[in-house]
Amino acid sequence: MSIELSDKVRLAGQIGIIHEHRKGFVAYIITDTVNELTWALELRFPIIQNYIANEICNCSAEKVDVGLIDYTSGKEFIANYSNEEIKEAIEELNKIGKVITQELY
Repeated sequence: MSIELSDKVRLAGQIGIIHEHRKGFVAYIITDTVNELTWALELRFPIIQNYIANEICNCSAEKVDVGLIDYTSGKEFIANYSNEEIKEAIEELNKIGKVITQELY
């Protein structure tokens, strides 16, 4: 995954698993720790959902679930974000990108 935020700032990372399922697709990040109460509030998940939908699967974001697999317990955590939540996350990410870019100049 790679998203350009400015000519000097790029957000990048790896998605551990992407596969097709009954509703569409699911993308997992594999981790050894999950805060079960707050993981879905992280900014990265609606961003990942949008990226997978638009750049990899060529489908609507509602057909992509995102989540975590805790490899120590085998538990899966899945979420699906609305278009409004995705829009808000992208706006927040762009604000963060602008702040970082300004600090570089």
